[in-house]
Amino acid sequence: MSIYDILKTAGVIAVTSLSQMSGILDSTKNGKAAIINVYSEYCGYSHMMANVFVKYVPLNAGKSINFYGADANNIQGLTEDYKVGSVPTFIGMACGREIGRVVGAKEDDLSRLVTEISDTKC
Repeated sequence: MSIYDILKTAGVIAVTSLSQMSGILDSTKNGKAAIINVYSEYCGYSHMMANVFVKYVPLNAGKSINFYGADANNIQGLTEDYKVGSVPTFIGMACGREIGRVVGAKEDDLSRLVTEISDTKC
């Protein structure tokens, strides 16, 4: 199963453009937090972490966190504009700014990022 399908099945919102990424950041100014999984279909670690990432979606139902997935290979300029040097990278946004990020297949760090984002008050 592709990463896109894994994320979509879990209710993760697909990011398809840089303008959508900007809109996500803007939406966090209004109390919504966001965690974006920047991945590559060609990366084994991205596949592994997609299965970890989707576990947080139902655990945070009803909270003000939206979960997104962005394929680094399909959005021109994404890696440059958001300073993504490798995949997977998880970017946590709240209050109109980046709160934290996790680079690589680090399950414990991702768990801490989700907790930090859910606890952030603007």
